[in-house]
This record gives sequence, C-alpha cells and structure tokens, in this order.
Amino acid sequence: MKKITKAILLEILPLFIMGNFFFVFLLLLDQIVKLAELIFVHSIPLILTVQTVIYYLPSFLVITIPVSALLSVLLAFSRFSADSELVAMQACGASGFFFIKPVLLFGIASMLFGIYLSAVLLPKGSALAVENLNRMIENLSINNVREKEMYTDINGIIFYANKKIDNTNFEEIIMIDNNEKAIVSAQKGSIRPNANRSLIIQFNNGRFTMKDKNQTYTNLTFGKLSVNFPINLKIEQFPMNERLMNLDDLRKNFNTAPIYKYEFWKRFSVPFSAIIMGLLGLSFGVFLRRSDKAIGIVLSCGVALAFNVLFIVGETFVGKYNPTLLAWMPVIIFSLFLSPALYKYIR
Repeated sequence: MKKITKAILLEILPLFIMGNFFFVFLLLLDQIVKLAELIFVHSIPLILTVQTVIYYLPSFLVITIPVSALLSVLLAFSRFSADSELVAMQACGASGFFFIKPVLLFGIASMLFGIYLSAVLLPKGSALAVENLNRMIENLSINNVREKEMYTDINGIIFYANKKIDNTNFEEIIMIDNNEKAIVSAQKGSIRPNANRSLIIQFNNGRFTMKDKNQTYTNLTFGKLSVNFPINLKIEQFPMNERLMNLDDLRKNFNTAPIYKYEFWKRFSVPFSAIIMGLLGLSFGVFLRRSDKAIGIVLSCGVALAFNVLFIVGETFVGKYNPTLLAWMPVIIFSLFLSPALYKYIR
C-alpha cells in the first residue's frame, strides 16, 4: 500500500509544479507587453524588472497553489482512471477511502507551504517589489527627458537640453530653479538618481546666475557643479496597506478597521483551500479520461475564478459582516459542495 501511495504522490507532484508555472504565466501574461516596453522602450534595467517579478512571485503562488492542487490531482486521477490503474489498485485492496490519504497528505503539505508564503514571504516580497517599482518610476521619469523639450517633473525646477547624448547625459543645457531664483547653463551635464532617493545633476563648463535680495544678479563661471535634489518627480510612495503587512502588524490593527482582520485570516484560509481543492480534484478526476485534459484545465480555471470571486465579494462586505467569517466563507462553501461528491465516492 505504501508503494501505491508513493506512486500517487509521484504522479501528482510534477503536475503540481507544472500547474504553478502555467497559472503564474497566465497571471503575468497581461503584464508581459508592459514589461517588454519598460525594458526596450524606456531602458529600465533588465535586472530591476526581473527582480520585481521574483519579489511578486509569493503573492502569485499563494493564489496558484490551491488551483494547481486541484488541477494536478484531477489530471493524475483522470489518467489512473483512463488507464484502468484505479481498477488495478482497487484489486490490490485499495478502497475509495484509501485514495484520500495521499491526496490529503499532499494537500496538507501544499497548505503549509502556502501559509509560509502568505505569512512570511508575501509581505517581504511585496515590500521589496514596491521599492523596485519606485526605482523604476524614478528611472522612467529621468529617461523621459527629451532634447529641445522642457522637463518639469522635479518640483520647482525647469530643465532644458538642446541635445540628448543618452538617457543621462546632455549637451547645451539650462536649468531654472524657481525656488532659489537661479539659472544654471552649461555646455554638458548629466542627471542620475542617487541611492538615498535624490537626484544628482552635474554641470560641466557653465555659468551660474542668481538674483539676490537687492534684486541684483550674481554671475559665476565654473568647471564643474553638482546639485543634489530630493526626489519628488510627482511620485507618491505606495501606502502601507494590509497586503504589505506581516501578521503581527495586521493583528495590531484589528481595532483600526475590519479589513485587517479579514486579511489576517485570509492569509490562512487561502492556503487551507489547497486541501479542499485537492479533494475536489480527486472527486472530479475519477470521472474524467486522459483525453479530457482540456476539460480538466477549463474546470480548474472555472473553480479558481469562482473561488477568487467569493473572496472579492467577501472583501466588499467586510465592513458589514464578520470579517473572520467572510475570510473563511469560500472555504466553507466549497467544503459543502465537496462533501456529497466525496461521500458518494468513498461510500
């Protein structure tokens, strides 16, 4: 019997891994064009883009693990059914209840991995992704400086370049500082983001003109001049919302708003659903043949859609009803749907 259990798990695991790749790809599909545009059109560094995608992977996997559990178990048992391996296993003494054991073990392992992703890696990855997004926006804004066009994204500053050499270097440039009532002109210059969220504008071979309190002008020539500006660039920091918080922060905000309690319990209910989805895959899989793989994929996508819609609906009512109950409601509904199908199978 142990060999049968091992054979079932070895059948499910590769399908589970491929399922996660497939569903993560689907989630990224609508973003691929935007990512390509950032890299090839706006010259955002490739490493920055790849890092951001990796940082967001935990948030994707939390969603895809339950669906992949459903798909992998469904396809595994549909193959067993099509090849009459289920009949052979039952002839060896495996009852309907026996097949629940490996699926349950697989579901529990998936749930524990999902909880680790949801509770630990998701908030850390999301915070790092937000940092990278800010860096992307900063680079994007700087890359948008055009030659022979006024650049006004820096608060109080007007920057003009007659010629753009590359994304950071310019020739025949003028900067007007409305805050300090100063004008800087130079033959060459550059704009670069600094590590401490500031911009360094460097001028070479130029003239500095400033108007003082007596309404007189001071003119100075220089070889090199560097000016450090705090980055504004019309960028707002992403708010520290509930999706970026760890469990302790969510717990501390329980009395602030019900959404924090909803998000806290959702971090557990979504991974727990991997058990329910695996058992659903078992109940569906024994009725599908190998040629019905397309039906299995469509069925998995439909179940995933319905499951996530229930969470979205729950979030809209979080201020009216018990947030803990709403966070677990999709699991409860699918468990009620599963019970008669599973009972019929193991009876």
